[in-house]
This record gives sequence, C-alpha cells and structure tokens, in this order.
Amino acid sequence: PAILLAWLRPHVGKLLAPVVLYALVLTGMGWRASEMWLVTADLPAILATVGSLLFLVSDSVLAVDRFLPGAVGGRRDRLVLSTYFGGQLLIAWSIIGLSPGV
Repeated sequence: PAILLAWLRPHVGKLLAPVVLYALVLTGMGWRASEMWLVTADLPAILATVGSLLFLVSDSVLAVDRFLPGAVGGRRDRLVLSTYFGGQLLIAWSIIGLSPGV
C-alpha cells in the first residue's frame, strides 16, 4: 500500500487525507489477519488472510482506475469483481469457521 500511495499521491488532490486513512485501514485489516495466521496457523486464519489480500487487490485496482484513468484498461471489471467477491467469500468462511458451534 505504501508504494501504491506514493504512486497515486500526485493524482489524488484534495482526497489525499481520506485516501491515506482508507489505505491505513486496509493495511490494518491485512496485518491483523496475517498476524492471526502466524499465531494460530489454522484454516480460518488462512482464509481471512487470503481474503483480506484479495480485498486489498480489489480496492487497489479501483484506486488506480479512479486516479489514473486508463491505467488498468479493460481488465478492471474482471479484476475488481473476482478479487472483491473472492475476498469477501473467504472472509465470510473464516468467520463461520471461527464461530463456536457452527
């Protein structure tokens, strides 16, 4: 995310503060999921980690497309939808796996 932020920074204009804040939130999500995986090494943690990474890819593609129009090209929709829904599915499965009695 830091490299992506540095690349996009000249193009975000007045949205710099919200973009940086959102990037920090996404980074925190990925960090917490990865930390859980390193601590527990169980399937729900792996699902949450991979899901959060896919979600990060999805939002990164959207950010590049928003601030650098044409940089992603015609692949945007397929990239965003597959990584977004794949990430959400894995995160949901990780929650189901973490819930007692399910």
